Amino acid sequence: MFNKPTVLFSGIQWFFWSGFGLIFSFIAAYYQEIGFTPTQIGLFTGLTSLTNILGQLTLGYLSDRLNNPGSILKVSLMAGVGFAMALYFVPPQVAPVVVVSILLSFFTQSLSPILDSWIMGTRQKAPGLDYGVTRALGSIGFALTTMLSGLLFDRFGLGFLFPLGAGLMGIAVSIVWLVQGMYGSPEKSAPEDTINNETATPANSKFFNPEMIAILPLLFFTFVAFRPTHLFMPILITSLGGTNEQIGYGLAMMAISEVPFMVASSKLMRRFKDTSVLMVALAMFVVRILTPAFANGPTGVIVLQLLQGPSFGLFWPAAVHILFRLAPEGNKTLAQTAGSLATFGLGSVVGSTLGGYLVEWYGLRGMYLVSTIIMLLVTFGYGWIFMRSDSPFNRVPLVKLPGKESVGPSQPVP
Repeated sequence: MFNKPTVLFSGIQWFFWSGFGLIFSFIAAYYQEIGFTPTQIGLFTGLTSLTNILGQLTLGYLSDRLNNPGSILKVSLMAGVGFAMALYFVPPQVAPVVVVSILLSFFTQSLSPILDSWIMGTRQKAPGLDYGVTRALGSIGFALTTMLSGLLFDRFGLGFLFPLGAGLMGIAVSIVWLVQGMYGSPEKSAPEDTINNETATPANSKFFNPEMIAILPLLFFTFVAFRPTHLFMPILITSLGGTNEQIGYGLAMMAISEVPFMVASSKLMRRFKDTSVLMVALAMFVVRILTPAFANGPTGVIVLQLLQGPSFGLFWPAAVHILFRLAPEGNKTLAQTAGSLATFGLGSVVGSTLGGYLVEWYGLRGMYLVSTIIMLLVTFGYGWIFMRSDSPFNRVPLVKLPGKESVGPSQPVP
């Protein structure tokens, strides 16, 4: 499990998610601290997510075109370090804060699918490399960082999160540099290696095949429902009398709960269909979104963040597996970029903006209830597509790739 390539890529995940995740998890609370209204918070966060879409399209294209995700990560993270520090020094006014936030979003929020694709491509050179473990270590780093940072923010203010996030991403840059020198660019996948004595059929030569067209809108609506509840969680804690320290505990609880589920995701998807794992995650998402609406204090909100594990902790690896096996060869990064655009991109834009208005109209608890209704509709939509006996998703033969993870035809998966 903890072989050399897994440890090295876990280091990248640890410091990347600690730095990037820290900034964008606390940024709503920072906006509130400097005087932004809930509507402004939703709109500005949605705007940075919109910029994330442009960043993913641009950087994802360059990664596929150059077949050099390591260099794209390295250069973009260095730019992100610079813009994170710029946020620390700009005056706390709407125009400069939003402009620098947009630039920071372009160069950092767009990197997750590139990192995922690099890890999976490198598995051809390092068969023991386990994506689930690397991503879980990223969650642990995020959890420890947010928990300890809450104490610092109560003492020094939330603006301190920007130099801290910049320092963590700087460490990630140095590890990317090391790993790139050792493993270079990813190799093409090997579709010949099959399981269950099935012959793997080539993936549809068209990227937007019917299955891909079906899955992307559902990923989008999942994040429309989930994003506002995540974005406004720090504000819910403070509205119930909590502190920045307790926000840190909530974020840490959320991240640490993902770890066992992400570690187990590879084994679960060797035993069960990735679509079945996804359906379980969606059912848990309904519970995860609904229950904070009834919390009576910050401690209750913090404890409920444990539901992040069986929801998002299973959802994301399963969604990535599905996307990867549906995409044609030569478009591995594009597949992850499309999924990330539908979720962290467009889904976050609409979810953040809608969430701001829902808080203004119905209050925080009302926003959680409306988001739950959306999530229920999404779950029924997934069920209708995945669980029918004639579902096209059930006709895609599985292949076995290096590292003993079973995925769909011709494609490795983050």
